[in-house]
Amino acid sequence: RIYDCSEEFITCDPFEIPSHWRVIDGMDFGWDHPQSRVRMVFNPETDDHYIINAWKQSHCTPDQAWGATKSWAKNCPTAWPHDGLNSEKSSGEQQKKAYIDAGFKLTRERATWPDGGNGVEAGIFEIRDLMSKGKFKVFNGLRPFFDEFLQYHRDERGKIVKSQDDVLDAVRYSYMMKRFAVSYGDI
Repeated sequence: RIYDCSEEFITCDPFEIPSHWRVIDGMDFGWDHPQSRVRMVFNPETDDHYIINAWKQSHCTPDQAWGATKSWAKNCPTAWPHDGLNSEKSSGEQQKKAYIDAGFKLTRERATWPDGGNGVEAGIFEIRDLMSKGKFKVFNGLRPFFDEFLQYHRDERGKIVKSQDDVLDAVRYSYMMKRFAVSYGDI
């Protein structure tokens, strides 16, 4: 497994988020494989991170995704991957535009590290390090996260198996773009 901490070690009970903490959502586009969405909050003073919402669904339009998540997604910046710049075959418009039109508040640019890179291994390493130090927790009951977390692994050659990792990708995008997070009390 890539994240080799136990589910119990990174699980915490939900709690009221302090208004000065920072919040950002992350999403991964998908149709046949699920699209996903997460909400990450972090304490800027201690650098503790929490995944407090997670959702995923296959064969779901942007409007349907918005309907399923708007109760917690409204007014929150959302990090998104490079494939949001791809055009839909049927309409010719960029994927990200369809999600903006549906109501999502996507960040101006796709998910990158502050230096402009988008390395996957760097994100995995940082998140795994935070988990092992007890500084990355997930609210109890977020099965879309935990189902992926428990099976995320590498093949015999050490390559990440790119299957059932949609929520984990959304987590990584939100983490990469946390510089664009807003105060939790402002959303």
